[in-house]
Amino acid sequence: MKKFAGYVIGTLAIAVLLIAVTFCAIVLYPRGVFSNTYQSAIQDKVRYYQSLTGKKIVITGGSNCAYGIDEEALEAATGMQVANLGLYAGFGDLFQTELVKANLGEGDIVLLAYEYNWMEESAFTDILSDTVMSGIDDDIGLYRYVPAKNWNQILGYLFSYAEDKRAHEANPGEDHHYTIFDTDGRMILDRPDCIMGEFTEGEDYYNPVDLTGVSISEESVQYLKCFKQYVESKGASVYFIAPPLWEEAVDCDTAEFQRLKEEEEKEIGIPYLSNPEDYFFPRDDMYDTVYHCNNKGEALRTTLLLQDLKQAGVIERSGS
Repeated sequence: MKKFAGYVIGTLAIAVLLIAVTFCAIVLYPRGVFSNTYQSAIQDKVRYYQSLTGKKIVITGGSNCAYGIDEEALEAATGMQVANLGLYAGFGDLFQTELVKANLGEGDIVLLAYEYNWMEESAFTDILSDTVMSGIDDDIGLYRYVPAKNWNQILGYLFSYAEDKRAHEANPGEDHHYTIFDTDGRMILDRPDCIMGEFTEGEDYYNPVDLTGVSISEESVQYLKCFKQYVESKGASVYFIAPPLWEEAVDCDTAEFQRLKEEEEKEIGIPYLSNPEDYFFPRDDMYDTVYHCNNKGEALRTTLLLQDLKQAGVIERSGS
């Protein structure tokens, strides 16, 4: 029996080693294949965040953060450094939220700026392996922020990722990364105008938001409750803020947004600082999707956020 048990353990150890070697070989070689992509900016964002010391404002969420926060203006007004981790809803909310754990400390302010699908059952249970893996590329240390329960998704996609990598290396397409972000992962793309047409079905940016009857999934409630506990255990605080949304995309009674805000505070207990309706922006403030601000919209959104932080006493309570 002991001999059999030893055989099983040895076989499992060899299997784990082979998986680890295969994983590292696919992820690390060749290097930098996806460095031109939009999603690879996550590496710079996390690297910058990890370089910060002292009290800071940490923002996470989808691309509404990348296209809608003036970090320098926020820093000048608050006296705190800003780490804007929000990049791409295509990662899934789980991965982007876990990245907050990379450098959270005493007195930090965490702002959750998710697009309006964070309530869904899969929002905090799944990751989207294709975008997460291409975003991480060869920065293998970022895999520590993939929860253990999601490694089956990573490993299950591994050989498809290898094919994606070969295809992209052969045909990388247009370089997006450093025409949109600087080396700290901050937006540098000039967006003077709205480049969307009419908000009509069939257009790429047609993405109406209807919260009628929407409730927060138990999975989202449990994850965010645990995340709140984690943030507070580090001596930091966490708040919800509303994303900017093109007013034409609102496809329900606006009272539904207030109802969602109230349900979040009741079920999860994270203070929701914004009045969502304040962040319904006209076309002139938007850029290329219903959640992306142009230059003018970014300035407005940042001003509104500062007002929310001050009105709630968040900045003062954080000692800035």
